[in-house]
Amino acid sequence: MQMNQTGKHNLKCPFCGHINEGLLLDETDGWYECANCKSEVFASEIMETAKRSCCDKEVSAAVASK
Repeated sequence: MQMNQTGKHNLKCPFCGHINEGLLLDETDGWYECANCKSEVFASEIMETAKRSCCDKEVSAAVASK
C-alpha cells in the first residue's frame, strides 16, 4: 500500500492482484471497486490505522486538558 501527498492510495486487489491507483478511501469510508475484476473491497488495514490515529489524537487531547 502506498499513499501520496494528496491522500490517494494505491492498493493491490486481494482477489486478482491488480494495482488500483489513485483511490480516495476517505470519500468512500474505505471501500473501492477493483478496476480489473470489479470486486468490491474494503481496505480494512488502512481504515483501522486511520481510526487508531484519530482516536490517539483524541486521547492525547483529553489527557493534556486535565
